[in-house]
This record gives sequence, structure tokens and C-alpha cells, in this order.
Amino acid sequence: DKAALAATKALLDIDRSHVVGLHVRVAPGSLIAGADGGYVPAVVIDDLEKQDRERAAAARALFAAWRKERGLELASAPPKDAASSADWHEVLAPVGSEIGRRGRAADLIVLARAPRGYSATTDGALEAALFSTGRPVLVVPEEPARPLQSTVVIAWNDSRESARAVAASWPLLARTERIILFVGGEDEPMRRSADHLADH
Repeated sequence: DKAALAATKALLDIDRSHVVGLHVRVAPGSLIAGADGGYVPAVVIDDLEKQDRERAAAARALFAAWRKERGLELASAPPKDAASSADWHEVLAPVGSEIGRRGRAADLIVLARAPRGYSATTDGALEAALFSTGRPVLVVPEEPARPLQSTVVIAWNDSRESARAVAASWPLLARTERIILFVGGEDEPMRRSADHLADH
């Protein structure tokens, strides 16, 4: 997605990075299997497969053009020198399990926010990234209204999960212009812990 790549470009301007583009192709049968348990005409399956190939080709071409524009070396692993690099992976697998498995080994996951409305693929990717990886997730709107690192809001509830999320995101948080700590409710101990966090 162009928005996700634009956000990644901003991150590349800050640090040496190895960017992995991942496109998960979903078998058309898994999308229609369970719809009503009835017969699905072959022409419908063929059309779904054609659409899937077209989406994969478009994603592949977009990533390749972006990589060349940025002058990134195509490499399966980060090079030993100071240059940033990129790699492309395209797999046929369940979206959630694939995002979860690969995301756990990433420093940061960048996802484009899907347009309003339900999408099994994009919603499954976001859910897996948020709840199955344990890694920071940057969700990028279609048209970012502000520079990437202008303002960050932390929803703090004094939990282990909140603490781990903030710790994992700290390299990015440290570069933001403004950080807003949001604490819901009137819990005084939670507010005191937020004050301690603000001291950092």
C-alpha cells in the first residue's frame, strides 16, 4: 500500500533498516468455503483466483518501484555495511497465522488502515499484528494529516501489556515532537504510574 510505503520511507530517513514487504495471498476456496456450504460454480472460483493474482502483481510492482526509487539493495538479510535494504515475500497462507509468525521476528510492523467496512483479509492482518506478534504496530491512514512523528498518543492502563508496548516502541517515541498520555477513568494509582512514565 502506498500509505504504508510512505511511512516506511520516513522511517528509513531516520535509521538504517531492512524492510521486508509481505503480501499474503489467500486461497479463494478459504474465502468462500463456509459461506453457505453449497456449490460454488467454477467460474466464480476462477474469477477470484484471477483477482488474487492481479492484486499480488500490483503489490509486487508497487514495492519494486518503491525499492528502486529509494535506491535500496535487494537482499534477503540486512547487509553488513550501513546501507538500508529490502526484500519481498509473497506467500499463500492464512493471513492471521502468517502475519503472527513473521511479525514476531520484526522490530516494527507497518500496516495501511483499510477503508471503512469489513474486509476479512485486512481485518485479519491487523488483528494478528496487534494480538499475535507482541511487536509495535504502526497503522497508517490512507492520507496522513501530519508528519509521521509529530504527535503520538499512548493509551495507558498501567498493565504489563501497556508497559511492554511502550518499551518496544521507545526508539520511535524518543523522536516524536509531542507525546500525549491518555488515562481513562479516575483511578489514582493508574494516574500516578502515568506520571512516573511521563518523567521519562
